[in-house]
Amino acid sequence: MKFSIIIPQLFHDLIARILPGFLFLLILIMGIPNVMSQLLFLGPEETDNVIDSLGKSFSIVALSYALGWMFFSFIFWSKRETTRKKHEKNGNSKSLNHKYQWIRLSHPPAGFRIVKLRAEARMFETSRTAMIAIILIAILYVVYFTVVSVISDVWTLGLINWVRLIVMLLVASILCVGFRRCEERAWEYYWANIDTIYDLLHDTIDPIREIGVHQNDT
Repeated sequence: MKFSIIIPQLFHDLIARILPGFLFLLILIMGIPNVMSQLLFLGPEETDNVIDSLGKSFSIVALSYALGWMFFSFIFWSKRETTRKKHEKNGNSKSLNHKYQWIRLSHPPAGFRIVKLRAEARMFETSRTAMIAIILIAILYVVYFTVVSVISDVWTLGLINWVRLIVMLLVASILCVGFRRCEERAWEYYWANIDTIYDLLHDTIDPIREIGVHQNDT
């Protein structure tokens, strides 16, 4: 079993998939408390033992992972290809994707660093999409509460819900803008590191290359 490949992949999934999904659930529950009660298998109970708690924790992780994949599938306006093309204009004939695969397979320690940078960029992309979903949900709930309040003529009963939704909407909007800015910088840093590390590993007098050679000899 090649742990040098499996561990970076697990690390990538944790950052790029699970964290965005968990952030989505966290903000959604803060803005709409009854979301957790709708997910009955995740709701904490006084009779829960250690096994029940572990099972529910694993369910939250699995749900976060699934949500992360779903948001990743709906990513749009990504800066990935734009920044890649910009960096490849000043490079040699080999594509950055080719360089990434070469680093990952031929030098696992350096490849792990690249995987980490890639995961961070994906996390910002996926989290941005998750925040857009939060904004849409908040808007739908605002419209719903407005209609209900007008029909029943009892605005005060929904005051707490209004405050929660407005806060959720503001937080999601701020995070969405922040993730967008971080995403562009993350992809710039990712592609630049691939270029730099690839060149260093092909320089025979570079200490990183020498370390890799000595490790292989032992």
